[in-house]
Amino acid sequence: KALPLLSSYGVKRWRLKRLPPDARDAAWDSHHLWAAERGRRLVADLAGFYTKVGQITGSLNQMMPPAWCDALAETMDAAPPRSFRHIKRTVERDLGRPIADVFETFDETPVATASIAQVHRARFNGTEVAVKVNLGHKRLLLADVDAMYRQAVLLKKLRLDAGLDLPSVVRAYRDICADEFDFRIELEKLERFAKLFRDDARLCETMATAAPLPNLCGERVLVCEWLDGAKLLDVFRDSPPPPAPAILPDAQRRLFGSWTGLYAALHRAWSAQLFRDGEFHADPHPGNVVLLEDGRVGILDWGQTKRLPEDKIVAAARCVVAMAAGDVIGLAKHIEAAKIAELEKPSPVAWALVAYTYFDTRWTPLAGINLYDVDRSLLAKEGFKKNSPEAFPLIRIAFLFRGAQARCGIFDESLVDNWLPDALARLGKPSYFARARTAYRVRLRRAIAGLARAIPPWFLERVAGNTAARLWIAQRDATN
Repeated sequence: KALPLLSSYGVKRWRLKRLPPDARDAAWDSHHLWAAERGRRLVADLAGFYTKVGQITGSLNQMMPPAWCDALAETMDAAPPRSFRHIKRTVERDLGRPIADVFETFDETPVATASIAQVHRARFNGTEVAVKVNLGHKRLLLADVDAMYRQAVLLKKLRLDAGLDLPSVVRAYRDICADEFDFRIELEKLERFAKLFRDDARLCETMATAAPLPNLCGERVLVCEWLDGAKLLDVFRDSPPPPAPAILPDAQRRLFGSWTGLYAALHRAWSAQLFRDGEFHADPHPGNVVLLEDGRVGILDWGQTKRLPEDKIVAAARCVVAMAAGDVIGLAKHIEAAKIAELEKPSPVAWALVAYTYFDTRWTPLAGINLYDVDRSLLAKEGFKKNSPEAFPLIRIAFLFRGAQARCGIFDESLVDNWLPDALARLGKPSYFARARTAYRVRLRRAIAGLARAIPPWFLERVAGNTAARLWIAQRDATN
């Protein structure tokens, strides 16, 4: 079913090769509108794993065509619902009691539906709770993953995978999705990450997870406190359309001051997960982020996480330190030594462009290029020879944060800068002045990036080539 849609991009790419940039952009925009609607219907029809693909694609505002982001936004929390009869049967079977004997009220209309689970609002002992019901079929979803793998192999052969090595990406997802089918595992994660946030004074004041009710949780049912607030996805929908930035709610403005402050706090929350616990939430799309009425940010859906081995955590910490310092030579050495990924044509320049674009959230020359316009994508020409199970979840986090930040008008808030203190601590290095050094580098980098954007395109192309790689590296060197 997906083959005609995929083939249309190959044909379009061949037809547009000789067109000037402006005409090619207009032709691509028209094709994206046509293809995105068909892609939306295809995701709704196939469901399962394809809904997960839609969630990732729909949140990449800065790197995907707007038509695709708009068409696939509904996959984050508005998949076709299952009947209440099915929900009732699943809940009663898992809890061993009739719904009426457990809950005072149980709303038959779901508040959210996704690829594997459906969430209903209920009342227990006078308290509002969220009841998450597992409707997924592990065998069917893994069959979807296997089918997607075959499509990814085809895309890579046609060089339509944007240089991401999609077969490795699909294999990596297969490794992390198994836990989603047993809510007892998610219960354990919820309790552990709630403690991680409570034990950190800064995170405790800014981040929240839904407190579970362990006695009402089983393999296919998870009951948690109800978090009052608006999902980030709904805030985006209710705000003026792009390019206008999303409107920050008053409660968050009082606590964080701005969208930049909010995302800095989110970055630190993921830094704590990765470098202190070794495991992190791998699915922070806008449907899983709630802006609470007290100003804090709630994180939902802890079913999909990734635990890294110790050597990969240390390697990630070393890469963060090198990226924060602008040490592109050291960065290339750390990535290649740890075998985090392999490039077709490795070099310090290529690794710097790839690392800052796919493992960070700041602006780079690659960041604004639509993944589907492969003739203009550096990574499509000099992309991943081999991705890895450890690299994919980190790339996914950066992609999701980058897309959400772009919707809020933020293009220079760095994931790496906010991860630096925890990375240094993981390596046993002093981090007392890390924030001060980072603040200085951020100010200087923004000034240099502003100057780079003011350079006429013809001059940029003549001096640095179409990729602008040399200029970008010059910016990094000047910053340090």
